[in-house]
Amino acid sequence: ERLDGALFVPMSTATKAGLAQALMEHRPRILLVDEVDKCSREDISVLLTLMEQGFVKETKCGRSQTKVYVNSYVFMACNDVRHIDPALLDRSQPIYFKAYTREQFTATVVAVLKRRFDRGPELAEYVALRAWADLGYRNVRAALNIGKVATSKVDVDEQVKLLMNYRKEQGRARR
Repeated sequence: ERLDGALFVPMSTATKAGLAQALMEHRPRILLVDEVDKCSREDISVLLTLMEQGFVKETKCGRSQTKVYVNSYVFMACNDVRHIDPALLDRSQPIYFKAYTREQFTATVVAVLKRRFDRGPELAEYVALRAWADLGYRNVRAALNIGKVATSKVDVDEQVKLLMNYRKEQGRARR
């Protein structure tokens, strides 16, 4: 579902110029920034100015500047807060989510496999069960990697067997 008045920006692929242009064109009420821990210091300067001063600057030909005020609530997501630029973190209020319960993990895996990969609920639940119980996965993306290529329970079983035989354990590949 889309959130009215929102702009979604994946910072792993965004640039300073692209973000500034998108903010000036859309002037979102809500800015959703994903993977903020993967962007460079230069690319986050637009976010820093927006969060601190409430505007975005456009510079043309290295001289003339236009300030566009953008009244946005900024929500950022990351995988590792230790990789966020300290200046950006200072302008933020971090919220840490608890790990998924088994039920939440299963519900999320089932919903995403159904929506994105057209998997039936029985197969999707099986993927979640094997990922959680046999592989010890708590990361939904890891389970989705199994489910997006598996079209049967046999496929899931083969992938789980392969992963169990060749995944890293305690920093060394299992033999």
